[in-house]
Amino acid sequence: MSWERSLESDVAYWAEALERRGLADLALPFLEVLQVWGLAAAQLVWMLVPLVERSDLSALALILEQPEGMQMLRERLLEGATGE
Repeated sequence: MSWERSLESDVAYWAEALERRGLADLALPFLEVLQVWGLAAAQLVWMLVPLVERSDLSALALILEQPEGMQMLRERLLEGATGE
């Protein structure tokens, strides 16, 4: 399914970006909180997209809107933390 492939590539992009910046450990607890507030957080990100003119924020908003997207990002960050 192309949607799943796109979600996987967006998750990989954001996980790598967080890891490169050393923010993976900080992002993990936020993802736990966002399990409940993910849709609200996604809406905030959508509001920022036109202000900061970054298309990669759209991908982040799509990840946050979907529980499976947040789970995929969490798992990817955990894999990076354990070196698997």
